[in-house]
Amino acid sequence: MRAVVASLLYGFPAKKLKLIGVTGTDGKTTTSWMIYYILKKCKKKVGLITTTSIDVGRGIENNFAHSTTPDVFLLQKLLNNAVNNGLEYMVLEVSSHGLEQHRLWGCVFEVGVITNLTREHLDYHKSMKRYLRAKSKLFDQSNWAIFNKDDKSFAYLSKRFKKFTSYSLQKKADLNLKNLKNGLKFEEKYNQYNALGAISVCKRLGVPTGESVKILESFSFPPGRQEIIQKKPFLVMVDFAHTPNGLKQLMAGIKKSGGRLIHVFGCPGQRDKGKRVLMGQISSEYSEVMILTAEDPRDEKVESINLEIRAGVKSGYKGRILSIFDRTRAIQKAINMAEKGDIVLFTGKGAEKTQELGGRVIPWDEVEVVKKALKK
Repeated sequence: MRAVVASLLYGFPAKKLKLIGVTGTDGKTTTSWMIYYILKKCKKKVGLITTTSIDVGRGIENNFAHSTTPDVFLLQKLLNNAVNNGLEYMVLEVSSHGLEQHRLWGCVFEVGVITNLTREHLDYHKSMKRYLRAKSKLFDQSNWAIFNKDDKSFAYLSKRFKKFTSYSLQKKADLNLKNLKNGLKFEEKYNQYNALGAISVCKRLGVPTGESVKILESFSFPPGRQEIIQKKPFLVMVDFAHTPNGLKQLMAGIKKSGGRLIHVFGCPGQRDKGKRVLMGQISSEYSEVMILTAEDPRDEKVESINLEIRAGVKSGYKGRILSIFDRTRAIQKAINMAEKGDIVLFTGKGAEKTQELGGRVIPWDEVEVVKKALKK
């Protein structure tokens, strides 16, 4: 097993760290950053490995691996660097692929938390049941578990694991939004869930709930997550939302601010094809303009992917649908169309630094491309 060799090579660095594992379909990166931020503010020597960013004691760096849970050799190298740089805690964003492929072998987590479970990666896991079982492997390796009581995963997880606490917005749980004296600064339900998960983790690590709530008042979202590029004369936002649930929660939240919503997105090639129809359906519920474009098409044709997205558009949709296969041109078109009071939303890429096109991996920075489009 490669993970065994990697752990031996670097001297089992995971044993010298207090690991915090964050899994789930949506909200993993934001929840990981919240935990990291709270512990940092509490003067803990803490590091971070997420889809977008890495900190092994040298400050935040970009994660160019394009993978949530790195390959076993890179992961053990990063953990070893964290130990050598004097870190004591490490927050790890944990993917179902990483768990299923034993990339985290040898890692015992002080605490593991799940955000939610919605449709994703069914090209790999084949069913939601198998997807849930893959996610649950985190808790086989955790001393303590934290579950979302409002999520459908709770029934299975709470029966299988006994050492856990729960959080909820709606039900009686160990941590409930109603229990917080002054509430949370986040208006969106999905961010309230992320915050409750993070606060629950930190409470388990000895940080009082009230202190975590206060610290999160100054929290800023990580790169590519609800990243506002411009507020006026029209709002421009970049977000990673790439699952049906993530997209629905995001669009429902920002649509409340009113104005015409121009949405630029696509779906990845050679991945869960079943979600493409759902993504088209959700976008058509909230947008007035849909611009379908490339989003890591890999070896699939962008036009074929976009036709599958179009198939999900609600009948009677009165908006405008454009297909612009080149993502740079699609972004420029959206900016050029925008008028005062509009919302221009770019989803799917977030802070990722590459794009996979026709078997090639090319550099890509969504935020920079959007900024250049605004200058033009």
